[in-house]
Amino acid sequence: MARTKTVKLPVRGDEIVFNSPTVGVIRAAMESKNEISQSITIISKCCNMLEKEVEELEFSDFMVLNGVLKDFLPSDASV
Repeated sequence: MARTKTVKLPVRGDEIVFNSPTVGVIRAAMESKNEISQSITIISKCCNMLEKEVEELEFSDFMVLNGVLKDFLPSDASV
């Protein structure tokens, strides 16, 4: 069973359920050439959002989700 974390976005104000990334999600993200694109791909898949929705987030909301992503990854992960 996947781990989840519910996080409230400070700007949008809504709660997002963030599912832990799977190997398949990480593999799909590795096709992107840069770290920001990789993060957008992973966040969109883990939060059941379209990549366009993630791209349209206020930067502070994105950084909250990116922090949750980093919490799910091992400390030596490069994504």
